[in-house]
Amino acid sequence: MTNKPINRLDETIAIQIAASEVIDRPASVIRELLENSVDSGAQDIEIHLNKGGKEFIKIIDNGSGIEKNQLPIALERHATSKLITLEDLESLDSLGFRGEALASIASVAPVKIVSKPVYQEHAYSLESNVNALPKLTSANDGTTIEVRDLFCFTPARRKFLKSDRSEFIRIDEVIKKIALANLSFNIKVFHQGKLVRQIDRVKDLSNAKTRLAQLINSELYDHLSFHQAQVSFGTLSAWIAHPRFSRSQPDMQYIILNNRVIKDGALSNAIKRSFADHMMIGRSAVVILYLQLDPSTIDFNVHPTKEQVKFQDVQIIQKSIIKVIKNGLDSILTPTQETSSHNLNHLADFNLNKHSANKQPSLAYTDTFVHHKEPISSSFVESQIDINQPKQLYSPSTHVPQDPNTLNVNQTTVLNNEIHSIQIPTLGFAFKHLFGKYILSHSENELILVDAHAAHERIIYETLKSQYSDQGVSSQQLILPITLSINQEEQNVLQNLQPVLEQFGFKYQLTSNKASFTSFPKLMRINNGDQFVRDLLADYIQDDTQTVEGKVNAILASIACHSSIRANRDLSVPEMNALLRQMEQTSSASVCNHGRPTWLKLNEEAIDKLFHRD
Repeated sequence: MTNKPINRLDETIAIQIAASEVIDRPASVIRELLENSVDSGAQDIEIHLNKGGKEFIKIIDNGSGIEKNQLPIALERHATSKLITLEDLESLDSLGFRGEALASIASVAPVKIVSKPVYQEHAYSLESNVNALPKLTSANDGTTIEVRDLFCFTPARRKFLKSDRSEFIRIDEVIKKIALANLSFNIKVFHQGKLVRQIDRVKDLSNAKTRLAQLINSELYDHLSFHQAQVSFGTLSAWIAHPRFSRSQPDMQYIILNNRVIKDGALSNAIKRSFADHMMIGRSAVVILYLQLDPSTIDFNVHPTKEQVKFQDVQIIQKSIIKVIKNGLDSILTPTQETSSHNLNHLADFNLNKHSANKQPSLAYTDTFVHHKEPISSSFVESQIDINQPKQLYSPSTHVPQDPNTLNVNQTTVLNNEIHSIQIPTLGFAFKHLFGKYILSHSENELILVDAHAAHERIIYETLKSQYSDQGVSSQQLILPITLSINQEEQNVLQNLQPVLEQFGFKYQLTSNKASFTSFPKLMRINNGDQFVRDLLADYIQDDTQTVEGKVNAILASIACHSSIRANRDLSVPEMNALLRQMEQTSSASVCNHGRPTWLKLNEEAIDKLFHRD
């Protein structure tokens, strides 16, 4: 092979090669131009496309515009209004700053700019492929940029483009991300002359629910709740969807840093950990997370599209995300705080939340009945849910109405007056334990179904977490030790876990092939204690990679599961009502530890629909 001389590339070839880092398809053009429009302060933006942007792209905005004498400079490489010195990168607050987007686009396709600042008397236009000065024209305040016949100057790249529909889908995803991250502009998108998307601007993030639902999924509106906190590094805000609105993939999780959607594995993992005991296995949460950080603590200039960043301290951000999301989940999953109940919407194709005009609306929770607080002592539940307690019929003393057919007229009148004077709680009053598993309850106009085991499991779990965070889990001395035969691997696990398990109320001694337990957690039923230990050892041997927090919560969840009401355990009315009242005071009680719903309710209209009644 002969040596070839080193030559300087022609400027045009060099810029076309460099352009491939920024402009690889129509969506790239949209990203660069739309970000410039947002940075210009535009409040109204229109995007016009033909053939998925391959044939024609036009963006019209009413932003600050470009002055006549700066139009030629705008098409030059490394020209930008967004920074002057290298130090400006440390305080950058704009979306774009590379300074070569327009030049890169102009190197692969003809570009026409028409612009008029508000203070400039006339508008001027400039075409990239015409060696001429800006021309006087007529236009409104702002900027219009047209790109025609994309990659006509680099035909080899055109063969890598997909179908018109595929390219439009990619464009739409870019528009969605920028519109999610920046709320202060109206946008209209036209494809082949037809209006395909129209999104209105909002004044602040807390009022953005409609915009988010329009951009992501229209069904999301009824499931989103807003949570915000001031943290040490800035402001952290989150729109969190109820766990019942989950996905098989994390395709509706967005992380927005300083008005730009980013991808970051550490922050995505923090979201996953936040939902660890609220989401079913194999499902992904829907979260739109907004972070406002000091620009000097992050570095965006590590990726051409700026989707990846570097943080000075990612761990403190992770901890803050977990805290904010968990606090939000505790709030929205407490039955008394639910804005809409669990219903059959995701079990069958019924809409159960709407009421006809001639029916009374569903009973809403009011602040005066019961306030959310930390789980109350488990001894209350244990004393109320007692297997030896005799069954009681409905009576006014239990705040549950008796059958009116068994009463005389005077008794019925008095009883009805008493019922109407009672403020009915969120989960109503129990009247039947169905199949040994489900509590049937009723409020004024609704039938409520509760999974007793799942609900009790969550109550005990939250109580244990509260105990553990305070002083460790309370212990009970066993009258007779529980002795298990164990192998060497199981013995090694118990030796390693002994300091940890003692904080959960376990005490045991180990010999060569046996483990003798002398104390168990106070809340735990000891009649299945040996099975609990076996399950715990099996889970730990199978997966010993969890974080310390994950191990703690896994052990607490196992204790709660083995301590809660089992199926076919027949509950009396007072026991069922005690459980319902405890649910109303327990955070996250609307789902069990595995993310399944613990209750749902049906109003008259919903039941009518089940029977196809008009």
